[in-house]
Amino acid sequence: MLLTTTEWLAITSRLLALTSSRRVEWTGEVDEKEFGEESGMIFQTAVAETNYLLGSVDSDGSFPYYLEVRDKAIFYDRVVSPSSNRTGNDDIAALRIALGDLYKSAYRSFYRAPEKAARLVADLEALSD
Repeated sequence: MLLTTTEWLAITSRLLALTSSRRVEWTGEVDEKEFGEESGMIFQTAVAETNYLLGSVDSDGSFPYYLEVRDKAIFYDRVVSPSSNRTGNDDIAALRIALGDLYKSAYRSFYRAPEKAARLVADLEALSD
């Protein structure tokens, strides 16, 4: 791993903030397990010349997650959710949480959940008038 845990935490946290504010949008595709079984998603976004890929290590859409960085489409580095925080390092615990939150946020971004929720609420409010 080229980047440190602290650097990964900074990158993941910034991507999460940008995704939550809808300044970064994610595309996605179904990640298939062995034997063609559909499961989790692989999400991708680009910022400048850097591509970020986000997925589930086990292709099941749940923990542990990974975040991969590609600079100009060439692999640069990858981090996987730490399995535990046995070292007591706050950055490791924060990275575990941030990767999970980023995966959920990318999922919502891909499916346009905030926009859909706003439309559903507006439709229901229209009936109230």
